[in-house]
Amino acid sequence: MVQTRFLFLLILFQQLVSAQANQQDQIQERYREDQFYLGFSYVGLLSDQEDFNQNGLSSDFQFGFIRDMPLVPSGRLAFGIGLGYGQQQFNSNLLRLTDSNSNSLYVFQNLEDQVEKMKYSFKSIVFPLSIRWRNSSATNFKFWRIYGGVKFRYTFASYASNNREKINIKNDVLPWTTEGFISFGYNTWNVYLGYEFRSIFDKNIQDNASEKLDVRALKFGLIFYFL
Repeated sequence: MVQTRFLFLLILFQQLVSAQANQQDQIQERYREDQFYLGFSYVGLLSDQEDFNQNGLSSDFQFGFIRDMPLVPSGRLAFGIGLGYGQQQFNSNLLRLTDSNSNSLYVFQNLEDQVEKMKYSFKSIVFPLSIRWRNSSATNFKFWRIYGGVKFRYTFASYASNNREKINIKNDVLPWTTEGFISFGYNTWNVYLGYEFRSIFDKNIQDNASEKLDVRALKFGLIFYFL
């Protein structure tokens, strides 16, 4: 009788262990790192044109959502696709004017003799694609991560503004640009680096020396991920 009860308990224990293992496997299979993100960056403006100078603080703000798709059973390597919003503000010695035909004309001001400051702002819908590595698990939410990839940016609103007016320059700006990025850090806090591969301005836009206006953004800041 005792042996029968012991055998019964042993079988029951084995079933419980097996069920627990299956449950853990199911949790692992469902493990994803779907995340909201929020980021702030300092922007360094880059240009091959000698007369171009950054003047004051330029910044970038971003937020959105990433859908996580694991590439390995552990979930530590994944592909991410997302949708977000980005807003950039640039300050430089670039002044936007119009010629006799009402076409846009951009001139570089000498910073010492600058007549007026003009700020440039750009609002975009952002489509990020990334490869995502982290030493996480289905039950561990504090971990190291490295995410890298590209962001396809559609700019739907662009303005140049001074103390008197706000000018729509949407026709002067490339509607689609591409940004390479990498972020790395621990838990919520992460360093963000980004670089735009193409000029912000359309290829037909020229400066006062009749050269193509080439201005690109290099970004350094912080990005926060939230589950």
